[in-house]
Amino acid sequence: MNNTVIKLALLLLLPLGFVRGQEVPNTLTPEQKAYELSMAWKEMSYNFANMDNCQGLNMDSLYAAYIPKIQRTKDDFEHYLTMQEFVAHFHNSHTYCMMPQ
Repeated sequence: MNNTVIKLALLLLLPLGFVRGQEVPNTLTPEQKAYELSMAWKEMSYNFANMDNCQGLNMDSLYAAYIPKIQRTKDDFEHYLTMQEFVAHFHNSHTYCMMPQ
C-alpha cells in the first residue's frame, strides 16, 4: 500500500514539472498593457448593458486602481489574469478576457 501511495503522488506531481519548466512569454510592454486596459474600460463604459448588476461600482475609480496593477504585471499570463480580474467586477458571464493563442 505504501508503494502505491508513493507512485500515485509521483504521478500527480509529474505534470507540475512540465508546467514549471515552460517559459511564459513577455511580449507586451507596460504601455501596451495600459492601452489594452483603457480600451476595455472604454468599451465597457459605452457598451455595457447590465450596469444594474454592478451596484456600487464606480468605473472610473476601478480603472484608476487597475492602471498600476496592469503595468506591474511580470509577464503576459499575469497581465491576462489581471484583466480577467478587472472584468470580473462587472458580474456578467458574457463578459470575459481571453488570452490569444
